[in-house]
Amino acid sequence: EFAPGRRTGVLGDFTRPLLSHEFFHLWNVKRIRPAELWPYDYAREQFTPLLWWSEGVTDYYGDVTLARAGLWSVDRFVASVSHNVQEVEGAGEIVAAEDASVNTWIEPTFVEESQYYYPKGSLLGLMLDIRIREATLNQHSLDDVMRALYQNHWLRGRGFTTQELLGYIRPWFPGVDEFHARYVNGREPLPYEAVLPEAGLQPGDLLVRLGDVLTRDPGAFPIQYRQRYRDAEGQLIDVVFRRDGRETTARVAVRMRVARSLSVRLDENAGAQARAILEGILGSR
Repeated sequence: EFAPGRRTGVLGDFTRPLLSHEFFHLWNVKRIRPAELWPYDYAREQFTPLLWWSEGVTDYYGDVTLARAGLWSVDRFVASVSHNVQEVEGAGEIVAAEDASVNTWIEPTFVEESQYYYPKGSLLGLMLDIRIREATLNQHSLDDVMRALYQNHWLRGRGFTTQELLGYIRPWFPGVDEFHARYVNGREPLPYEAVLPEAGLQPGDLLVRLGDVLTRDPGAFPIQYRQRYRDAEGQLIDVVFRRDGRETTARVAVRMRVARSLSVRLDENAGAQARAILEGILGSR
């Protein structure tokens, strides 16, 4: 909700990130634009593979801005990252971020195709920021890429292409072409375990029980679950999981598909470089 306590001036949880996202659009999209959107033409579709950057990375900077301004805690920022992971992994299929960017003009849906580029684009922005900071010992970041786009494109009255974007990132993260081929244009699962620990984040939840089926025997669990719920599509069941030593129960509908349950939390044992990267992202140093 936007304002559940509007009579008292209390804003809903969604309001701040929404406003921060739209505020950052003053730079990313209103000024910094893909070449396909230069100039804007409201009379026709303008197909571009770069909405993962224009919308998804804007979403990332919306969260970063709230943290840097002191309006979000580190834990709240991490919770948003975790939510994006759950949205992407819960989509049921892996869609290339560039394909999703184009598909929004053809057959708009929510997460399964078009708007999938919001949460996935935000995660890609975070991962690129981490990789740049890691490679340059925190001397450069995605902020520098934004500045280069602003100076070389908006101020010169032109849009940017994917290759130009990669060209700005490449001096600070030489592996960006492979990253783009695998995770932006490609359909490989995002490399959470390889990248997020570099900023002191890691997956965490432990599944205890799914409906009536305990998970303590990993070998037997998939067989037992399929036998118990193979004809129960749509039935509500309890999901019991353990997070930070506490057991939590959620109520979900049975869906017969392969999925992963992931969350993100702060790594209390992260090294000095990882802590410095997260502090750099959130503007606390």
